[in-house]
Amino acid sequence: MAQSTLKLSKETGKNRVSYEEGIISGADIEKSDAWTEMIATLRRGDRIRVLKQPIVSLDTMKVAGYEALTRLGIKEFQMPDDYFRIALQANMLTLVDHQCFKACIAAAALVPAEVLWHLNIFPSTLANIPVKDLLAAFPLPLRSGSYCLEISEQQVLSDLSQLSKVVHALKKAGLRIAMDDVGFGRTSLESLILLKPDIIKIDKSWVQNVSSDSVKRETIQMVMKVVHAIGAEAVAEGIETEEDLVAIRELGITYGQGYLLGRPA
Repeated sequence: MAQSTLKLSKETGKNRVSYEEGIISGADIEKSDAWTEMIATLRRGDRIRVLKQPIVSLDTMKVAGYEALTRLGIKEFQMPDDYFRIALQANMLTLVDHQCFKACIAAAALVPAEVLWHLNIFPSTLANIPVKDLLAAFPLPLRSGSYCLEISEQQVLSDLSQLSKVVHALKKAGLRIAMDDVGFGRTSLESLILLKPDIIKIDKSWVQNVSSDSVKRETIQMVMKVVHAIGAEAVAEGIETEEDLVAIRELGITYGQGYLLGRPA
């Protein structure tokens, strides 16, 4: 099997971005007219749409927050997996992610002030954009506890200690921090220990069919021990059936997200 994503990231340079499929070079794709037009669209950032998906308290079944989700206004490339891959190939991932981040902050004006507004951001963006510039995108005064930054486990940075300094500064400014896709990556435990997130989002791959899969239940139980140890809260992603909802509640998870509880809109 190929070397691990973390090892690959370390061997190819500090703060290098790596995915399960490896490091992608912009030289690997033909620079056609369509490619040029797509890059120009991503650079302008004027076709980013923002949807929201509810995060529900499993005790009251009331909306406790929303996750902001971006889409691109180009039918063939509207999903994040599509346009972020192109951005990565064009060496402009940080630019595009920062544009999506700012668009999601602007969309927060459309949701009630009392709910937590979750914003996705790549670790590489946190490493490359100064904290002051990230905070400058928020309306002032910044309401403490109103925003949560979700840091994806699917992207690995070699220098987690440097990332932890950025996370600490953002928390000090009043932002909450969530570790997203926990259970997906190979460095989950290391990330949780160093970053000490306020919220841990359990990846949908471990949530779906948990009602009938003892291995998944045991895995989530182990994750919940870490959740309790660092004083965090947990969100189960990808809840799509009543059976899985019951199982998630039995596992002591406070919050849930998924098509059963509300689709992006």
